[in-house]
Amino acid sequence: MGGYGPLHVYSAAYFGDNPNETKATFYISQNELSKFPVGGVWQAELKVNLRQWDPSKFLANWNAHITLNVSDNNNQQIYLPAFGTATPHVDLNLRPLPGTTGNQTMLSGTATLDMCLYDGYNANSSTFTLNAKDQTFGLADREPEMFSVYNSGQSNNSHRIDYRLEILDPTTQAYSTMANMQDYVIRNIQQVPLRAVYLPGIPQPVVCVPSRLRFTTPEFAISSKQAGNYTGSLKLFLTTQM
Repeated sequence: MGGYGPLHVYSAAYFGDNPNETKATFYISQNELSKFPVGGVWQAELKVNLRQWDPSKFLANWNAHITLNVSDNNNQQIYLPAFGTATPHVDLNLRPLPGTTGNQTMLSGTATLDMCLYDGYNANSSTFTLNAKDQTFGLADREPEMFSVYNSGQSNNSHRIDYRLEILDPTTQAYSTMANMQDYVIRNIQQVPLRAVYLPGIPQPVVCVPSRLRFTTPEFAISSKQAGNYTGSLKLFLTTQM
């Protein structure tokens, strides 16, 4: 039996000596797999035609539908369009309540932050799980769904301002509360509105899931807090399920 190989797509091979069985192995080399620019579901169709050489005659064909599930876990990210690659800073936007403009005795605030969730799989995951925590957890006098900023690193009530964190659920398009250090699961990813974006470190546009965080500070008396600059940190963690 004679022939040529390995063969590339759109190639042909000749087999002689009247073989009654011919085996062909099709594979993608590691070098070719490394050329995928982004994760996702990649599809192709392989067509193999069998012909008699002399006299020339069509004998049969064989088609294969190929699906490759490519995950780019190293590029999973929570992208914040307003900040790009810079470290985000969120102002809680504390303002006097209506009716307190005279002596400004009460403050409250609301702020939002847009984000896009990229799973490294072009939004083909079944679920996203988000977990949020601040720099302190489990304070005895703080509710589990509250997060905090602090004055001079002190954690007592007069040096602490608490806020609530909510996420705009891409599935329901409604805000839901995120509790400190508790998982929030977003389901039915394939059914939510998606967005094509360019993300840092990725050469081609990818599909991510748009969402938004809302920071709400309940009203409090200004006199109950010590004067100073209040700051804090918030960490978000994203995990996905294929």
